Amino acid sequence: MSNLQGWTPYRAVWQQGRMMIDWLHLDQQRLTEPFFENSVVSAYSHPFNQAFQRRTPVEALVDLPAGIRPSGFIFHWSRCGSTLCSQALAALPENIVISEGAPLNGILRAQYFGPATAQQRRTWLAGLVNAYGQPRFVQERRLFIKFMSSHILDLPLIAEAFPEVPWIFVYRDPLEIVVSHLVQPSSEFVKGMIHAGDLGLPAETADTQNEESYIAHCLAAIGKAALRYHRPGFSRLLNFTQLPAALTTELPQMFGLRLAEAELQQMRAVSGRHAKYPKRAYADDRKTKQDAASPELREVVARLAGPVYAALEQARLADSAAADKPGA
Repeated sequence: MSNLQGWTPYRAVWQQGRMMIDWLHLDQQRLTEPFFENSVVSAYSHPFNQAFQRRTPVEALVDLPAGIRPSGFIFHWSRCGSTLCSQALAALPENIVISEGAPLNGILRAQYFGPATAQQRRTWLAGLVNAYGQPRFVQERRLFIKFMSSHILDLPLIAEAFPEVPWIFVYRDPLEIVVSHLVQPSSEFVKGMIHAGDLGLPAETADTQNEESYIAHCLAAIGKAALRYHRPGFSRLLNFTQLPAALTTELPQMFGLRLAEAELQQMRAVSGRHAKYPKRAYADDRKTKQDAASPELREVVARLAGPVYAALEQARLADSAAADKPGA
């Protein structure tokens, strides 16, 4: 549908039992903000997008021409350096980077809000990602998607739509993640935002968890999914402690990027800034978060998410040892 060229999906909503897509026009704006929603807010400050609203049935996605196929996906444990990875990729003008776009969540969780089969969601997801891969600048030739942390629970469906796309899973000490969410809550880990069944919990059990236990349960389920779907060589586990060095080593290697030194320097420059608040300088907050944790919180996180973190580390180190063997 030619009249959608130049437009970008920014929301997926149900309307009278039908999935609809809302579009905006980014004009000359690149998606370099830490999150897709930041770019949406910025775009809506322009009078054109306030005056002209576009809404189409989700089926309109299939009418777009073939766009850039994804070069890589980023999954993560939340508050663990994934935004730094996506920002480093977005620093290169050849890359289109979609960082937690709301329509992705709307489609992946569509079955909880309206009539949507798995096949429909796969088709809609493929169409949405193709829409994001429509180049708006001549230099654009790669597409990367950073999903929300819980989206790895949907990896089987994502992989059916994109079986050839490699992915990374970024994680860190779960105690530091839980402390971060207690200080600055995320809507993703509000009870009910992740289906209780996806967490391996009965609904009544999920509802009675305190905040600390619920977040730890979420991390455990997400980490278990990463371990379950991890395929050494095709996917890579990346610990926060490997950053920022991994931005110009593991990250380009995993996604098959052959970069000049000037491009690597562009990516390195990102590590000096706070990933979510680029005007601030980066400061290592690991000790601060560890010191803020009470003994009770340590016990809860160690019991619920600690074994998963240990398993992730074991798998990562095993992958590294295998890669270092002669002939690997």
